[in-house]
Amino acid sequence: MNSNPSQAHDNWPHAAAPADTHLPAAVTDIPGSAADRPCPTGTRRTTRTQARRAVVAASLGNILEWYDFVLYAYFSPQIAHHFFPAASESTSFLVAIATFGVGFVARPVGAAVLGAYGDRAGRKAALLVVILLMAIGTAMIGLTPAFDTAGVYASISIVIARVLQGFASGGEWGGATSFIVEYAPAHRRGLYGSWQQASLAVALLLGSLTAGVMTWFMSTQALNDWGWRVPFVLGAVVIGTFGFWLRRNVDEPPRGGAQAGTSPSSPIRTALREQRRALGIGSLFTIGWTVTNYLYLLYMPIYLTRTLGLPASEALAAVSLQIACFMVLSPVMGRLSDRWGRRPLMSAGALCVLVGTYPLFAFMSAHPHTLPVLGALCLLATFMAMMTGPAPAWQVELYPAAVRTTSISLSYNVSVTIFGGFAPFVATWLIGTTGNVLSLTWYIAAGALASLVASRLSHETAHSALI
Repeated sequence: MNSNPSQAHDNWPHAAAPADTHLPAAVTDIPGSAADRPCPTGTRRTTRTQARRAVVAASLGNILEWYDFVLYAYFSPQIAHHFFPAASESTSFLVAIATFGVGFVARPVGAAVLGAYGDRAGRKAALLVVILLMAIGTAMIGLTPAFDTAGVYASISIVIARVLQGFASGGEWGGATSFIVEYAPAHRRGLYGSWQQASLAVALLLGSLTAGVMTWFMSTQALNDWGWRVPFVLGAVVIGTFGFWLRRNVDEPPRGGAQAGTSPSSPIRTALREQRRALGIGSLFTIGWTVTNYLYLLYMPIYLTRTLGLPASEALAAVSLQIACFMVLSPVMGRLSDRWGRRPLMSAGALCVLVGTYPLFAFMSAHPHTLPVLGALCLLATFMAMMTGPAPAWQVELYPAAVRTTSISLSYNVSVTIFGGFAPFVATWLIGTTGNVLSLTWYIAAGALASLVASRLSHETAHSALI
């Protein structure tokens, strides 16, 4: 018999509980809300509206991170020209790309510092710091004077901006994912957590659309001189400011570690000592997760145009539809995992990526035309959504509340830094070294195998209480 009242709350069956007759009708009439189930002593009730507000507030940081990622990749030639002048354009471009990589080096540091802060001071406090740092870093890229005006300080400013963004990104995923899932009703944690993956797709589409609009409606000269700066400033002001305001006006989640007063004095030491197996499984699964994020979605336009020879407009349209497919399917897979469990879907998705990536890439290589490519991309998006849609909730369920954001941040960002950040480089190197346009699928398959092993090593968490 479970004597922990908070666990009893999370273990409530999927069928609706009898309404609490002591609650006002305006609260008990909200279907599917936390008010439909008994509230354990010391746990605050949350309505569906509050939970949805929490999802939006937490997701905005993830959107800003990936929005900036897309813009930096899209406008890297302009950034290279204005901040990293060199004897040749290729050298200048490589320095700009290397500067972008500095952000990945800062991610594990941010994971340790901001993850521990989220466990000690609360999820909300950490998320406010994170989105503020992200907005400052994004604004710096858009507002820093060019090298011709500020000299070497311009280059240093961009490096600092990328360090700030990477440091903040290290704390964003663990804090935001914990925040969302801790707000979720017990029988919908998979659905709520999957919005983290859907928000990634939103950011990719938003960044591509913004960059495309600037390209279509501005002259080449104006775009290269100053127009490229506008999307960065807009992102910092609109997404950053609104995200900060929204995060400031939401409450702490009802089942957070700091709120319960259970956070240890050193969450990092406690996590490394007591959660070693879970950290290992979480890091192992993230390998395939981050590799597909970067190669299925971000690297795909480059692969289609430079390797397969698809026209840029057709490649952009196909990838945009693939991202939209992924955005729709991620919540579907998250919801299915609430019914069927996390492990079956995550394992099946990883297996599909493992055995299906090579044939689908071979099909695209043999039929480099819009419709065949689009069909293959949508299948790849389905595999990825199946593998990763349930994963955010699974991450939260792996760890106890007292060290949850620290543990998620560390296990996620170490793998992202090593295997995800370098994925486009590895893919380009494999194709260039082997001369085989399908060689990048070896790297994807290796990542999927790691995720498959991790999902089988993990226990089922979907129908258990948050610990």
